[in-house]
Amino acid sequence: MPFTQDQNKNTFAMIREIKSVQNQILAHDLPLLDQLTTLVLRNASEDQSELREIRFLFVKLLSMLSAHIQREARLVYPTLLRHETDTAPLSLAVEHVSDSLKEHDQIMNILRQLRQVTNHYRPDYRASSEIKLTYEKFQALEKATIELIHFENTQAYDGYTA
Repeated sequence: MPFTQDQNKNTFAMIREIKSVQNQILAHDLPLLDQLTTLVLRNASEDQSELREIRFLFVKLLSMLSAHIQREARLVYPTLLRHETDTAPLSLAVEHVSDSLKEHDQIMNILRQLRQVTNHYRPDYRASSEIKLTYEKFQALEKATIELIHFENTQAYDGYTA
């Protein structure tokens, strides 16, 4: 897990850790999966309809995760930091956190759908190396995203839930 388990960590330190993981997802993981799913779909045969579904779900996840991370950076984290210094009302922080928690649920739902379509990221034994690599990268992205969401929900957003 990329997050330290220091219960005395301040909000700024938690946000710094979160942004580090988010930057990895945005700058590396999502672009790589975009390339892989495009390649896999381009090489898909007519009887591989699940690959079209995987690409569809990935594009949805890409859009949702990107927008979510940008919204947190633009609204949520600055509000939490301002609240910590008594310059933002608690109600605003709670509102932003509530919106983020809803987005977390939507992201998790897409990940569940991807897991189902990919048979828990287990490709057919005859699958190409590109498909195998794509499934492996999806599994790593899911793990990182779940850890990120869990950290936000249980530590960074603790005290801001309605």
